[in-house]
Amino acid sequence: MRTDQDASVVLLVSIVLDNTIYGIWYMAIPNAEQDWLAAIHKLDDGQYKMIYRHRYYRDDKAHDSEDEKNWYAGTGDLETLLKAVRIAKKSSELFFGPTEMVSLTRDGRSFEEFMEEFQALPFVHTEKLNVH
Repeated sequence: MRTDQDASVVLLVSIVLDNTIYGIWYMAIPNAEQDWLAAIHKLDDGQYKMIYRHRYYRDDKAHDSEDEKNWYAGTGDLETLLKAVRIAKKSSELFFGPTEMVSLTRDGRSFEEFMEEFQALPFVHTEKLNVH
């Protein structure tokens, strides 16, 4: 993840973390050498957008990795997208066995509070940028 110290917008590869973020979910998928990441944002029209990706490991680098990443997105009401997150977990467990999912939602937190908690998660690797 790349951040600017004073940024109100954070780019997580192709997931933008800004004040529209509802939540983020992550699964390291055991025995499959892959992981899954998703974020849900609230749109101006009241709908929600989910952006998610599957990453297939090619190396153990946190930055500048050769890992293969496949990105997807969809929009809908919040409950439908949360159901998609639950289905992703169940599908992973069906094919690969027990899978732990890390989940972080805003739950009334400010964006700054959300980001502080997000950056403390074990799967998050940060790299500071100088933005002029």
